[in-house]
Amino acid sequence: MKTGNFLITAFFVIFLALSFSYLSYVETKNSDYSHGKNWWSLYFDDPKSEGLSFYVENFSDAEEFFWEIKFEENTVRKGSTVVSRGEKGLVPISSSGLEGRQISIEVSGGGDSKKIYKNF
Repeated sequence: MKTGNFLITAFFVIFLALSFSYLSYVETKNSDYSHGKNWWSLYFDDPKSEGLSFYVENFSDAEEFFWEIKFEENTVRKGSTVVSRGEKGLVPISSSGLEGRQISIEVSGGGDSKKIYKNF
């Protein structure tokens, strides 16, 4: 009977160790933002300041991003930026002449489009 208990305990410990190892491997792989994923994000450099500078953080295959600054659906400024996969690129924009308004910044790239807003 002692041999049976030992085998069950040994099997349980080995199974538990293998399970933890596998789950650790899967979690490490899933926590890597660029591993097998295709997405990008858009956010302001400093959301509380008066500046309009923003970052494009890229984890997609797209490298060229087109941006437009809009006031009441009218395009005020536009341009493009190149951000490689796994990188983030700062787009410095002056807010002169745009005070006292709600501004939207729309960025498109890789067939996707995102918007951020700021009130002055």
